[in-house]
Amino acid sequence: MFMKRLSLRLTIALATFSIGISIVTFGLLTRPLPNIDLPQHPPECASEFNAEITGDIGSAWRTKFLARLRELPLKDSTANVDETYRLIWIPTFHKPTVIRIWRSGENYYIVTKRLNRKNDLTIGNLKFDQTRSLTAEKWHSFVSLINQSCFWNAPSIAVFN
Repeated sequence: MFMKRLSLRLTIALATFSIGISIVTFGLLTRPLPNIDLPQHPPECASEFNAEITGDIGSAWRTKFLARLRELPLKDSTANVDETYRLIWIPTFHKPTVIRIWRSGENYYIVTKRLNRKNDLTIGNLKFDQTRSLTAEKWHSFVSLINQSCFWNAPSIAVFN
């Protein structure tokens, strides 16, 4: 008798669950997808943005960090480098990475470097260093994305203490 009641209750629960899932699935499949309106033209950049960077990492630490990556400060780039951009990514739980892209005349390059530091406070040593050339099309695409994002007018925010 107990087993009959249990099996009846389980059958009712399973049937109710199946009907509920069917109704939700039907509702999701028959609902129209939302429309996403993408802008046809990038937004105009503000004429200027005056922001002040507050806070700075220590000069000695910055110099040591760039030396471990075998990177010069951007202001000390060689004379044959006409334009350069550098992203320094120092995450909490992954290895610090630098990506630098630059132009020298009509030649374009990208370098990726990574340190071997894992989860401690030490800087680490250079583990990965790869340089390759870029096509003019890739360079111009990159510069176009920088300009479309209004990067030069974005506020400067320091996250260092």
